[in-house]
Amino acid sequence: MGAVEVALVAAVLVGAGLQRIAGMGFAMVVAPFAILLLPGQQGVVFANLCGAAAAVALIWPARAEIDRTRLLILAGTSIIGAAAGALIVSLLDIGTFRIVVGTILLAAIVVSLFIGRTRLVVPLTPASFVAGGATGMLVTMSGIGGPPMSIYAMVTRWDHRRFAATMQPFVALSSFIGAGAVLLSTPDSTPQLDPVIWLLIVAALVAGLIGGQILHRQVPAGVGRTIVIVLGIVGAITAIASGATIVAGDFV
Repeated sequence: MGAVEVALVAAVLVGAGLQRIAGMGFAMVVAPFAILLLPGQQGVVFANLCGAAAAVALIWPARAEIDRTRLLILAGTSIIGAAAGALIVSLLDIGTFRIVVGTILLAAIVVSLFIGRTRLVVPLTPASFVAGGATGMLVTMSGIGGPPMSIYAMVTRWDHRRFAATMQPFVALSSFIGAGAVLLSTPDSTPQLDPVIWLLIVAALVAGLIGGQILHRQVPAGVGRTIVIVLGIVGAITAIASGATIVAGDFV
C-alpha cells in the first residue's frame, strides 16, 4: 500500500470520527485531500461515495428527528445544482479546478463562521431552494456540501437536533446525485483503487464511526467542529497552492 492509499484511509478514519463527534465534517476533511491525491475528478467521486456511506450509517439512529418536508425540497433543488456543477467541472482543467474548489471551500468556511454571529433571519422557502441548489452544485464540484447547509440552518433558525438528523439522508442523497452527475459528465472519474484498498477504506469508515460514538460523550461537539474547520482550511489552502503550481507550470 502506497502513501496515497495510506493517506486516503487515514482521512476517512479521521473524517468519520469527527462526523460522529461533531455531526458534520466528513467531506470537509476527506474531499480536499482526495482531490489532491487522486487524478482528475476521481477525488470528488471518492469523497461523495464515502460521504454517502457515512451518512447512510447514521440515518437509522436519527430517523425520528428527520424533517421530511424540508428533506424533499432540499433534495429536489440539489438536482438542479448538481447539473450546473457537472457542467462547470467538465469545463475546467485540473489546476483551475483545484483553485476553484479550494477557494470555494475557504470562502464557505469564512462565511459560515461570520454568519453565526449575526441575527439575520431568512424566509424558509427561498432559503431552502437556494441552499439545496448551492449544496448540489458544490457537492458535484468538490464533494463538500456542509458549509451552505450550516449557513442555511443558522439563518432559518433550524433546531439543531432536527437539522443534524435531516442532514444524514440529505447528505446521502446529494452525495449520490453529485457522484452520478460527475460520472455522467466525465465518465473516466471512477476511482481506480485496488479492491483491498476499498476494503480498508470501508474498515476505516466503520472504525471511525465507532470511535466517534465512543468519544462523542467525552469530546465536546465544539472541539470537534474546531478540528473540522482547521482541517478544512488546511485542505483548502493546500488545494489552492497545488492548483496554482499546476497553472503556473502550464505557462512556463
